[in-house]
Amino acid sequence: MKTIRLLSTYMGHRPQTIITVDDATGTALLAGGINATTDLTGGTVYVAPAVQPPLYPARIQKNPDGTMGLYGDGGAFPLQRPAPTIVILGDSITNQNTQTSATFAAHLAKGYWAQAQFFMEQRFELLNNAGVSGNTTAQILARIDADVIAHRPQYCFLLAGTNDAGQDVPSATTVANYASILAKLQGAGIVPIIGTMTPRGFSGMTQARLLSMMESNTWLQAYAARAPGVFLVELYRSMLDYTDINTTSQGEPVAAWFDGAKLHPTAAGAVQMGYAIARQLDAVIPKLPRRLQLNNNGINGDSTNLIRNGMFMPGTPGVLGLNATGTVAQNWTAAAVAGAIAGNCSIVDRSASFNDDFPGKVQRVAISGSGAPTETFRFSPLMVAPTAGTTVIMEVEVMASASVGTINEISVVFATTGGVVVSGAANYMPSSTETLAIGTKVYKGVLQTLRVVVNAGVVGAYAFINIRTSPGAVAQVDFANARFVRVT
Repeated sequence: MKTIRLLSTYMGHRPQTIITVDDATGTALLAGGINATTDLTGGTVYVAPAVQPPLYPARIQKNPDGTMGLYGDGGAFPLQRPAPTIVILGDSITNQNTQTSATFAAHLAKGYWAQAQFFMEQRFELLNNAGVSGNTTAQILARIDADVIAHRPQYCFLLAGTNDAGQDVPSATTVANYASILAKLQGAGIVPIIGTMTPRGFSGMTQARLLSMMESNTWLQAYAARAPGVFLVELYRSMLDYTDINTTSQGEPVAAWFDGAKLHPTAAGAVQMGYAIARQLDAVIPKLPRRLQLNNNGINGDSTNLIRNGMFMPGTPGVLGLNATGTVAQNWTAAAVAGAIAGNCSIVDRSASFNDDFPGKVQRVAISGSGAPTETFRFSPLMVAPTAGTTVIMEVEVMASASVGTINEISVVFATTGGVVVSGAANYMPSSTETLAIGTKVYKGVLQTLRVVVNAGVVGAYAFINIRTSPGAVAQVDFANARFVRVT
């Protein structure tokens, strides 16, 4: 018998499958080299990842009312080249990335993948959040077929094992489960992205549990190093408290980045995990092309973008409400919801903001004067009602930092009116006590909501871009290329 590793190039990556064949078949395959083929029977049937749809040709077309619009096949202009698909797999730390119901869908600010996607400019299409609270690696292995493989993603992000350590599962058992999970993923042609376990607070931990975590993380590192087509993201070191010899020896996480139990990341911790994931994947996962966008003035342009003036172009000045000064883009309103928080608005060239060699305009706001962390300053656009039965998302480019204090929240939320109301959000915070803790380090990326299906009876829609800061903070937030579009 011969054991052979098969490498398959797909979307620029090299997932592998290991097979065992009889001597004659193996000799024929090896003699044939890279282009060798043979019929294999008696094994597990390979299910290929879903083939990505082709790019749709865009065209300018006259609408029935005589205006001009930008269209693709089927009448909808696609956001961009289809993004690679992914399922995130794990326990409660993964589960807290999203919140969904029949009428609401949100990326949560305390989700590590939500933050990573922000920094990577929505590089992946999330097919399923397969995080289940309390799961051990054994339980994750038991549901991998239904929760991951059935969705046929190109990638799977695996973050698991902390509950094994907390329940005194031997590291040898955890490692065996890891091996089985990864073998199933690769056998299905899915590229694994492995995150090392994040540190846990020492309360309730023991030396044995800490060493078990170290052994499991070390195995993950070694596996990724020797397995072609497997990516590793080092999260343990990124979240460790480096204050002194005790915190590092006990494996303590940075307290401000985790909840009271020092187990689940807060929004501030998720931002740090997102930074780490994006930094390490940026070099190995190809970036998507810049989104093609045409503005719409209500007469001509990209009629699929239901935000009128999503490119924040000047024209007839927008509306300045409570505590808002300066200049707001046409068809936009800026105002404080209440309190003393204030925003001085201006429209600047993109070269003076994102500085990425792309042209365009940016809506800027200088925030100051907040008297309480609950005070919100927001922008809202003029929007057109979506069509019932369509699936929609909202997204906007963001660049933000605070020179004094911190930015606690930058979120996007939209909702329909009429019929059964549905809504979506990005960087959603159920509680105003949460904080992103954005300081002088620039927070830059693309906020994008989860997909929401519009119900019958819809008559309109509205949206907000919300900003909260710590009391007395001085911050600058820039927005560009806002979109509220149909994706199916």
